[in-house]
Amino acid sequence: MNIHLKTAAILLATLIIGMVCGALILGAFARDQLQPPPQVTRERFVERWVRMVRPDPAQMQRIREVVNEHEPGFRENYMRHRQEMQVLVDSLHRDLEPILTETQLERIKRIREGRERIREFRRDGDHESRRDRPRRPPGRNRAGEGPRGDRPDSIRSEGRGSDDRTEGRGNGGDH
Repeated sequence: MNIHLKTAAILLATLIIGMVCGALILGAFARDQLQPPPQVTRERFVERWVRMVRPDPAQMQRIREVVNEHEPGFRENYMRHRQEMQVLVDSLHRDLEPILTETQLERIKRIREGRERIREFRRDGDHESRRDRPRRPPGRNRAGEGPRGDRPDSIRSEGRGSDDRTEGRGNGGDH
């Protein structure tokens, strides 16, 4: 075997190993991202406190009883907080509405609808596999837009001389 063939074989093997490792790592991260966080239930609330306290067997039953007594107050406070935050978010959206373009309003609407679907998913226990759901077309993000650089209102073009380029002054033009 000559040296060029050995070098090519080593490079090819390294590339394949890197691709396999990358796919495995990406798969692990994607799996974590695609699974919705579990809904906090009474049992999970109690178990979390039991894990934190690590009671001895003599304490276990009494600790479970005390934590169970307090759980409804925590849940009520959480739900009230969520409702108060929703009122603030709705107010913000109403105040922004006259300022935003139709595209921006539609984007916000899609994001809010997606969040509502996730809430329903968690509330109803609809645990249909994400693999069975329809997918977005390739190259589209959750808001239905193309890749970041394709957005006309992209942060990449804001404040970086985008107006100057249209007048022939930006990016190396005459000043």
